[in-house]
Amino acid sequence: RRAWIVGESIPTTIAESRWQGVGQAGIAFRTMELSNNNTLWPDTIQADHPMSHLETLTKKLSEKTELPALLTGIPQRPRIKPHHYFQKFHTQLLSKASLQAALLIAHGALRAFFPYFSTVGDRIDERLEETLKTATSTTLDDVTARNILRRFGESIKDGHCFVNYRGRSSAKGFMLVELDKLNGKPVIRRTAHTELKVGDTILSINHVSAEKWFTEEYKRTSAATPGYQFDMAARELNRMFGPVVLKLQSVDGDTRTVTVQPQPYEAYSKFAQKPFRPAGFLKDLHAEDVMYVDLDNKAIDQTDFNAVIQMMQNAKSLVLDMRGYPNRTSWQLLQHIATNPLPSPLFSTPEWKGPSDLRRSESSYDLQALTPVFKGPVAFLIGPRSVSSAEHVSTMLKQINRVTFVGRTTAGTNGNITGLVLPGLFTFTFTGMEILYRDRKPFHGIGIVPDIEVSPTPQDLAQGKDPVLQKAIEFLKKP
Repeated sequence: RRAWIVGESIPTTIAESRWQGVGQAGIAFRTMELSNNNTLWPDTIQADHPMSHLETLTKKLSEKTELPALLTGIPQRPRIKPHHYFQKFHTQLLSKASLQAALLIAHGALRAFFPYFSTVGDRIDERLEETLKTATSTTLDDVTARNILRRFGESIKDGHCFVNYRGRSSAKGFMLVELDKLNGKPVIRRTAHTELKVGDTILSINHVSAEKWFTEEYKRTSAATPGYQFDMAARELNRMFGPVVLKLQSVDGDTRTVTVQPQPYEAYSKFAQKPFRPAGFLKDLHAEDVMYVDLDNKAIDQTDFNAVIQMMQNAKSLVLDMRGYPNRTSWQLLQHIATNPLPSPLFSTPEWKGPSDLRRSESSYDLQALTPVFKGPVAFLIGPRSVSSAEHVSTMLKQINRVTFVGRTTAGTNGNITGLVLPGLFTFTFTGMEILYRDRKPFHGIGIVPDIEVSPTPQDLAQGKDPVLQKAIEFLKKP
């Protein structure tokens, strides 16, 4: 649409800007570029008729038969360019001032982009005040500063809230251990230390009771469900700042005290490559017609995918293990068990078009079934470490009631991660996308609750048994 401009000529940058009040003053900033057919408007929008001669306007309008000419001129104002600063750190100096700045930036980003305040509650103002005071009154090093940022992040109850220090860490090495919470206590699930045994219960850490140690860690561990909060807190034990004294109780009830020495990163990286059961029929578990597939990205990448799909056609029933993290091949396999299109959740992303112009972009998609389709019963294994993309897979299957979930409740955390680079060489992340079921029921903090709940015991771990897999077989073999 075209019109005559009556009044005063104005700079185009004013029309391209938004105003935000700040106290008794304010700030104007450009949020757009005005253009016509991809050509920028000139720097000044000229008035067609001055306000001082308003009495002649009616006569002139009646005489005009054509609209005024389009604005012309070569603009000199700078273009608006996107800035990609995520890998560019602010001041590298770790100080009370830089930590306070980091907290303020994290608070502002959460206020603008965190989508789950209505779900988890809004505590970030109070937590900001608390952590700013702590930052002022505490002697800082990288560990203390990181824990203060973690304490702030705990307020949002988000399993995607990770705080990392990109500078030279004071950590001396790593503990090669993976823990599980069984009967309310930390139990060793995997380890590469000879002095530790799978199935051992940790009673104390550096002469502090394990209960007290975890209680303190929970105060600065952000997560949406209790199971995943334990897992996130337990990972802090992997980062070692010197030898760690552990008091342990074996599955036989005997107690002992050991000192664990820090191991180099190379050893930790190797330990992180978890062993997996190859895809195939479970003959060793007396289930010759039940096929097992581990959907973890490391496992399925090392398997002949086409052979697995063909093998599935000879199975009576299927066990899919999603206690790891999927990759693209995992998604493709799921399309071969889909008897209906697989509906994604609803994705809702906050988009700021200006200081007071918040909009939400919603989207979803469907994955179509691929042939050949396996139509038999499927047991789907889940647990507290099933998080994010693993839960995304699970929600799609849940929405078409295609599988029976066996195991423990998942992490309750899905959606794209938003990341911040903060002063002092810290990074801070959180979930920036709201995930809902297609019927708009919430997912965050709930996760996938299993149809058949199964938890291992310390004795199961010590004996190398997998009761979740065994329960799935038992369910599938029922007449």
